[in-house]
This record gives sequence, structure tokens and C-alpha cells, in this order.
Amino acid sequence: MSKKNNVLVNSFLYTFSSLLVKAMTFFLLPVYTKFLSPNDYGTVNLINSFIHVATFIVSFSLYNAIIRFYADYKNDKEKLKIFFGTIIIFIFFSGIVFSLLGIIFKEILLLVFKDIPFYPVVLIAILTLLFSSLHTAHQNMLQGMQQGKKLTIVNLIVFANQVCLNLVFIWFFKLEATGVLLYNN
Repeated sequence: MSKKNNVLVNSFLYTFSSLLVKAMTFFLLPVYTKFLSPNDYGTVNLINSFIHVATFIVSFSLYNAIIRFYADYKNDKEKLKIFFGTIIIFIFFSGIVFSLLGIIFKEILLLVFKDIPFYPVVLIAILTLLFSSLHTAHQNMLQGMQQGKKLTIVNLIVFANQVCLNLVFIWFFKLEATGVLLYNN
């Protein structure tokens, strides 16, 4: 397949998987609102917004460098391994430091999360940041390597797992907002 076709196919796959996940999230809204109170749903949305913004802080937005510099290192496998490894290790340790600081300075963090208990809700959000940042880095690695099919499959599997586990946690275990946050991406 030519490079031009490869870019077109991958762009279609990125767009398709992103739109599918967003559409399914929209269609699942009545299910979530059936099992979650308005207060719980608001808590989930506040925590999700926090995670999305804090991911930039934890990773220092280095996952964007993956796509940018992949083209420079793709012909030198050793440099590419070092580059990917450095970013993953940095994000991992940055996430641990951020999590520890969040736990230590929980009183300051609770100013942002009024009326939301630190344990377990905010603690789950802080711990989720590490995994969310690493997942974003992995997505950008696949995107930079033009592996659209693999990225689409990974995204759909993660989304399907998230929906299934969310439904089990909020319906079967009756964990409300905490159940949704236990497996959040």
C-alpha cells in the first residue's frame, strides 16, 4: 500500500474509532442516568474532566512528541527504543510523583472537589491518571507508527471493557459513581 493510501486508511480508522466510541457513549447516557443519581453523574463528569486536564500535567504532554519525533527515529531502531522508553519511564515516574503529591496535599485538592470524598473517589481519580497517561502515550505510539488497525482494535477493546465493567460495577455491585471511576480511561 502506498504511503498516501496508508495515511488515508489510518486517518479513516482513527476517525471511525473515535466517532464510534463517542457515539456509543452518547447512546449509553440513558443507561448511566438510570443507574446513577444526578449527583453521582456530576461527580463522574467532574472527575473525568480532572483526569483529562491532569493527564497533560502528568505527562508534560510528551505523548505529542512521540508522533513528532517518530519520523526522525523510525530508521534507527535503537534510538527509537531509547526514545519510547524514556518517555514511558518519565510518564510513569511523573505519575507516581503526582499521585503521591495528590495524596500528601489532599486538603488542597479537596478545594477543587467540594463535597466529593477523598477516599475512594478522588484517590481513584489520582491513581487513574498514571494509567490514563500511559494509555495516551501508547495510542500516540501506534498512531506515529501508522498502525491504525491495531489502534482501532485496542481502542474498541478498551471501550468495550470499560462499558461492561462500568455496568457491572454500577448495576450488579451498586457502587454508583465509584463503580464508574474504577475502570475509567
